[in-house]
Amino acid sequence: MLYRMFVASRTIFFLLRRRPTIVWQILGAVNFFSLLNVFSVASGFPTGLVRVKLRKIRHPIYIRGGTSDFSVFHQVLIKEQYSSDEIEKARYVLDAGANIGLTSVYFLNRNPKCQIIAVEPDPHNYEVAQRNLEPYGQNCRIIQGAIWSDSKPLVLSRGTFRDGDYWATQTLPASSGQEATVLAYTVGEITKDFPSIDYLKMDIEGAELNVFRDGDLSFLEKTRVCAVECHDDDCMKAFTAALDKFGFQIEQRGEVSFGTRPE
Repeated sequence: MLYRMFVASRTIFFLLRRRPTIVWQILGAVNFFSLLNVFSVASGFPTGLVRVKLRKIRHPIYIRGGTSDFSVFHQVLIKEQYSSDEIEKARYVLDAGANIGLTSVYFLNRNPKCQIIAVEPDPHNYEVAQRNLEPYGQNCRIIQGAIWSDSKPLVLSRGTFRDGDYWATQTLPASSGQEATVLAYTVGEITKDFPSIDYLKMDIEGAELNVFRDGDLSFLEKTRVCAVECHDDDCMKAFTAALDKFGFQIEQRGEVSFGTRPE
C-alpha cells in the first residue's frame, strides 16, 4: 500500500506539471483512495484489475492496470465524450464496440430506465465488461461478437492497429483456411427486437467502413442518434454518405461524429 501511494504521488506530481487539466477533472470525480488506484494505473502499477469508485456512478467499476483502460475511463467517464441531451430520452441503446463496458455504464447512470445491448468481440475486454455491467441486471445485455456488414466468419487481430493495446483490437474477415473465432452480427440482427434505436454508439476500430459502405442500412430508418468514431477518411465518407440518405444532421465533436435526425 505504501509503495502504491508513493508511485501514485509521483505520478500525480508528474501529471500536474504536464497534464493539469486531466488531474483536476479526475480529482473532482473520484474519492481519494480511488484516485490513488487510478493514477497507479496511469503509471503502469499495478498490472491487475483495479476497483474505482466515481461519485457520479452508482456502482464501482474495474479497469486493468497499465493498459488502455485508463484512457477509455478518462474519455468516457471524465470527458463524457458521448454526452448528449438525447441520453435521458433514449429507451433503446446499442453500444457497438463496448470494450470494458464504460459507455454502457455511463448511459445507465444518466438514464437508469434505458435498455442496452453491448457488443464486444475481444474476450479479455468482454470479461471485464461483464463485471462492470453485472450490477445493472436486465437493463444491459452484453454479447461477445462483432458488428459487421454481414455474418461472414471473422478473426481477431491484436497488436496491429493504432497502439496495439486493448482498445485497438480489430476484427477482420477470416482468410482461406483460417478458423473463424468471432461471431459477426449486423446492426439489424442485433437490434431486431428494438422498436427503435434511440442512440447508436459505434467504435469498432475501422469496421464501421464495412457497416456503412457495404451493409444493409435499413436500421437507420429507426435510429435517432448515431455517435460513431470514424478511423480514417474512407470511413468518414461512408458514414457521411449513409446518414445523408436518411436525413441526419452531422456534427463533429473531437474524435466522435454525431448524426442526429431532426424531430
